Amino acid sequence: MIIDIGATGVKEEYELSKPFFDDLLKSLDLGEDCLFMVPGNHDVNRTKYRPSEILSFPDMRHLNEELENPDYRSDFLKGMNDYFDFAESAFSVLKPIGGRLVPFVQIHTSRCEKRIGLVGLNSAWM
Repeated sequence: MIIDIGATGVKEEYELSKPFFDDLLKSLDLGEDCLFMVPGNHDVNRTKYRPSEILSFPDMRHLNEELENPDYRSDFLKGMNDYFDFAESAFSVLKPIGGRLVPFVQIHTSRCEKRIGLVGLNSAWM
């Protein structure tokens, strides 16, 4: 199932979604380790950025150079803080890595004992 949790990336939207996810997991008889959320364009609070902060890169190499610098990552992702705060506090199994650059990396063991490697990929940098 794919759904947008937020519309504008603000805390209040995520607070409304927690009971929904709790009910969904309960009705499906699943633990929270079976819920995987990945942020996207609806999880960016664009009011956190000034117009001059809308970046453009000529190619992926230049973007990667910026993202490799931990000092810049927090600036890139500041409009997603409410999303990450929610995901990290409401669902403890979703642990971001790389200074929130990657929403989660997890090995999930299914009910039939198959192990599945999952990586969340953020589709919205700013």
